[in-house]
Amino acid sequence: MQTVYQFEVYNIGTDGYQKSRRWGTSDGIQQARGRIVGAGVDVDDDAIKIDGLTALNFDPYRSKVSGFQRRN
Repeated sequence: MQTVYQFEVYNIGTDGYQKSRRWGTSDGIQQARGRIVGAGVDVDDDAIKIDGLTALNFDPYRSKVSGFQRRN
């Protein structure tokens, strides 16, 4: 199990932060130079795809197959 978080990254084109379509571990978010938004969710290790980040449009609440728990 790993904890993933929604996060934002700075978008130079809009000169502001934009929520990522991926979720990430704290290490993955740090590598992406992002900042965490909200509570973490525990997911199975196989949900992590690339460098501590999930696939695009990942939703830990949509599928109970992966098994998740919300962290407060």
